[in-house]
Amino acid sequence: MDSAMDTIEKYNMLSVGDKVVVGVSGGPDSIALLYFLHQIKDRYSLSLHVAHLNHMLRGDEADKDTEYVVKFCEGLNVPCTVKYVDIKEMAKQNGLSSEEAGRKARYEFFSDVLKETNGHKVALAHNLNDQAETIIMRIMRGTGLDGLCGIKPFRDHIYIRPLLYTSRCEIEEYCSKNNLLPRIDKTNLETIYTRNKIRLELIPYIKENFNTNIESTISSMTDILSEDNDFIEGYADEIYNKISIKKENKVLIDIDDINRLHDSIKKRVIRKAINDVKGDLISIESKHIDIIMSIIDRAETGIAIDLPKNLKAKVEYGKLIIIRQQEHNKYRLFRDVYIPSRVYIDEINCIFNFSILDLKDNKNIDYKNKNKAKDRFIKYFDYDKIKGNLSIRYRKDGDYIIPLGMRGRKKLKDYFIDKKVPRDRRDEIPLIALGQEILWIVGFTINDNYKIDNYTNKILKIELTDNRRGDTIC
Repeated sequence: MDSAMDTIEKYNMLSVGDKVVVGVSGGPDSIALLYFLHQIKDRYSLSLHVAHLNHMLRGDEADKDTEYVVKFCEGLNVPCTVKYVDIKEMAKQNGLSSEEAGRKARYEFFSDVLKETNGHKVALAHNLNDQAETIIMRIMRGTGLDGLCGIKPFRDHIYIRPLLYTSRCEIEEYCSKNNLLPRIDKTNLETIYTRNKIRLELIPYIKENFNTNIESTISSMTDILSEDNDFIEGYADEIYNKISIKKENKVLIDIDDINRLHDSIKKRVIRKAINDVKGDLISIESKHIDIIMSIIDRAETGIAIDLPKNLKAKVEYGKLIIIRQQEHNKYRLFRDVYIPSRVYIDEINCIFNFSILDLKDNKNIDYKNKNKAKDRFIKYFDYDKIKGNLSIRYRKDGDYIIPLGMRGRKKLKDYFIDKKVPRDRRDEIPLIALGQEILWIVGFTINDNYKIDNYTNKILKIELTDNRRGDTIC
């Protein structure tokens, strides 16, 4: 297959000494790919390892495919890893279509085998016809430039597709010439599936009436569009990295920055943010991007929309935030405090140190001004004013504080709003509480009722020590 060799060389798919995991189903494409790589393995000093996934969708036929692949690998003296996955059950549990579940299971399997074998590449058997069918399907469903670029010949420096410019006809001739006798999946001949209808009815009609070389024409189009798309993507990446702030489960983007962009780049930046938080763009459609564009235009704090797979897009204080929503129980943190003591809080990986100081022994220290100092994680209180048991917890309804320097009480919710603390952070800020009265909003302010004054005798010092100080709770 000269076209496969040309593809490998054009895209520098293989390096000398590569360990290659080959995805093999047992059909003509994957069997031809495995045999071809076996033929050229000495040229590149390749080590091959086959990965075969049984989707458990076709009963005995699927088991016969597995048996065939194992025997074929034995004949070539190539090691083979087999895995069984109930795709229907997986799709049901994860809310996916069978096609999405199958793809997810395959790539997870390939990744696992790659790690187990210390491999370098994963070879997949997509061909020229697959490319044409994919592009036509995407056009019918509606797609943008990314979708029209089709299947990539070389992706993430790992996944290689040597047969992407080789026609199905060439592959079948290669199998026949080398007496490979691959398995035939009879479901590929049933026109109940959209892809099969395109393969068996639409493409033959186009070839007969419009273009006899439609697969190659579509392939050439994807190459041209891919060059343009790569340039635009590179530019969008630069912009995204400049204007985004990435955290563990969210991305923040300044709305003024993103609104200066052309809509084409703006949409790509939004997709990149979603991809960074979610890990992929599966189930994210153009309608979701359009809705996010609309809330950016309004830029009103508090606007939020739910996205697929437990994601949310919202606007807060001039920022667009893409966040993965998590089950959050704001009542899960609760520790009674005994003074003096050291209290480890595993929820935030911190230690609270509670100690008592006698003002008589520390007359030269101005504790009044110390509470106004920049260190937000060491605070001092009039111990004699504290009547009752302290606790460390997250906020609850009805909590209030009299912020230092003020006279009237303020609901915790109102305080956070005034300080422009994002909603998703409010439930994660530790509090030192006396019932519903808050002595210290950690990292922010203390209660004026418990400040050091001229009548103070004993001082309660509370210090927070944390290796990630300023990251988790600030």
